[in-house]
Amino acid sequence: MAGPIVYVSHFRIKSDRIDEWWNQVAEMIPELDAAKPRTAFQHFYVDEAGTSVSIVHVFADAEAMDLHMEGASDRSRAAMEFLEPIGFELYGQPTDRFKAAMGDMSSLLQIHPTHNAGFDRL
Repeated sequence: MAGPIVYVSHFRIKSDRIDEWWNQVAEMIPELDAAKPRTAFQHFYVDEAGTSVSIVHVFADAEAMDLHMEGASDRSRAAMEFLEPIGFELYGQPTDRFKAAMGDMSSLLQIHPTHNAGFDRL
């Protein structure tokens, strides 16, 4: 059964760049919101210490996720000034295009491809 796709990325925020990171996020969110209308959900969650961030994305389908990934290499390159990747999780069936976009970080990706049941109210 096809279902929505959930993509979660986990990062450590470089200790000397925390404030700069959150300033960049504040600028980036309105731009992404406007540029990625098929991204249903994108929220940033920070740990209690304020040193790690998890970014949760939800897409209605794989095509919406692929559209979100357009330009991701440039966004990732800019973000790596502030972040160190810890890991990535994908819930749903990724496309080859998504896998290619992960590039060098694909070794940190856990894929849970089969959606069996559920509901949402988004």
